[in-house]
Amino acid sequence: MDGIPLYKWDGQAVQLRTEAEIAEDRDTMPELQPSTQEQLRADVDFLTALQGVSL
Repeated sequence: MDGIPLYKWDGQAVQLRTEAEIAEDRDTMPELQPSTQEQLRADVDFLTALQGVSL
């Protein structure tokens, strides 16, 4: 669900990754910043909600 693989290839077979490996990946993932378009859309939605307008 969060883009972190649950399996790994060990050179001969597919192996289930441990919780520690998954947690390490989760800890090292950078925070995602919204794109300019996503931020603009959020700003427009906020301002229209303040004015009682529905798009």
